[in-house]
Amino acid sequence: MLTLNNHGIYESSLLTSIAIRHGYSSKSHGDTRKQAVLDTILKRGGWTPQQFVGAEQVHGNGIAYVDSVMDEVRAVDGLVTGKSGVVLGVKTADCVPLLLADPDSQVVAAVHAGWRGTIAEIAIKAVEAMVAKGAKLHSIRVSIGPHIRACCYSVSADRAAAFTEYFGKNSEVVMKKADSWYLDLGKANVHLLTKIGIQPAYIEMNELCTSCQSDTFYSYRKHKDNGFGEMISFIGV
Repeated sequence: MLTLNNHGIYESSLLTSIAIRHGYSSKSHGDTRKQAVLDTILKRGGWTPQQFVGAEQVHGNGIAYVDSVMDEVRAVDGLVTGKSGVVLGVKTADCVPLLLADPDSQVVAAVHAGWRGTIAEIAIKAVEAMVAKGAKLHSIRVSIGPHIRACCYSVSADRAAAFTEYFGKNSEVVMKKADSWYLDLGKANVHLLTKIGIQPAYIEMNELCTSCQSDTFYSYRKHKDNGFGEMISFIGV
């Protein structure tokens, strides 16, 4: 479950319960492509801008390990760290943000999962990268942040067919309404996470849709023709 803290930042009850510092911004904070907006959000989350590391986000499945503060990591969509004092972040405006944490090893990850990254198993690759750095599979918790839900995410027949072939007809990842196909990216990532071995009880899905609730969240699909922004999802130890 996601709840708002005193700064208007959404927090996951699953991650809060294990004392992992994290958060999801909303439209009220402003467009995080602007450095001043990002800096303000980080400060509200208890971080300094100098502690932040972001990913270039190329809609792929690349993961990078971060062991010190650095400039934006190029050509990846996911970041992993076990370094205290480093905060990782990904930006979204419909795509799925994943925040992962193992409270025992203190290894965390931030992942941007668009449709390309999802079907290329970026969620699995993030978990594998965490385990390679000492995380225990049975201890990893995952929060799935605000994204465009199946109610609004219509896709082409070709894309629907690709996801049906990968996830199966009974997965409920792909749905047909009237003559249109709809894709549930959140559910697709849940399938990937359970496939790699994450406990279902340790996966938190929220009910927030960036398109339905575009007054609260940025939605690229809904506002791409008249200006849109991006939100930040961040996590650190």
